[in-house]
Amino acid sequence: MKNRIFWGLMCSLFLITLLSAKLPAKKQSIYGRWQMVSGKTNGLPNPQMATDRDWKFNKDNTFKGEVYVNDMPRPFNQGVFMLPNDTTLVTIHADNSGKLSNLAYTYNYRIKNDTLHLYGFYTTNVKDKPGLLQLMHIDEKWVKVK
Repeated sequence: MKNRIFWGLMCSLFLITLLSAKLPAKKQSIYGRWQMVSGKTNGLPNPQMATDRDWKFNKDNTFKGEVYVNDMPRPFNQGVFMLPNDTTLVTIHADNSGKLSNLAYTYNYRIKNDTLHLYGFYTTNVKDKPGLLQLMHIDEKWVKVK
């Protein structure tokens, strides 16, 4: 009887170990502060001012971006975000008073280790031409700030 219990426990332990090894790894969270390390817009490298910045994604689905000028942080953008699935980030930017834009930005994203890759196309307003949109392609890399 003791032999059956022993082998039953061993088989259970083996199955639990086997099943645990097959579970997918937990996806890394987008929440926290990310610092840009490189960026391109429409295939061209972003100017230094546009890459010396960071984003902070909060668990209440708000975000805040800052740009660094002479090593001093200054507001860059802010708003709310949604993660409809494991590869899509949607942001709605707000002005300084907190009023949300009527335009949402949709990004593809992938997180691997401490690197966030934002890429793909989004539309944005054309300056000086209300109601006209232009398509932009981005390819940005960000690292998580500890």
